[in-house]
Amino acid sequence: MKHTPGPIKLYSHKTGGGAEYLMDKFIVCPNGEKEGIIEGAKYIVRLDGEPELMLKNAAPDLLEALKETKSALKDIIGAAENGQPYTSEELNGFALTAYNKAFEVVEAATGEDTD
Repeated sequence: MKHTPGPIKLYSHKTGGGAEYLMDKFIVCPNGEKEGIIEGAKYIVRLDGEPELMLKNAAPDLLEALKETKSALKDIIGAAENGQPYTSEELNGFALTAYNKAFEVVEAATGEDTD
């Protein structure tokens, strides 16, 4: 997991429904105060209920992992349609690669071992 140099300044945001958050992006309100906003925020901490840190920076890596998996699946289906299906060993390799990539991204985003 990459270390983010700190300190990181967080800004408060309360929703109309009562949820409370801290985030690293803000807007300046008409009264001059800074209020946290979700759009563009990299770090979002939910304070009400069970405190939770949400890392939005994992989304691009997850999207890339899904694109790679989709591409592999298209190759597998295309080969089968052309009468040249992959062997069970090759299919297991595709599955293991997709699995490992997805879990690497989750572990990097959460700092937790998913094994």
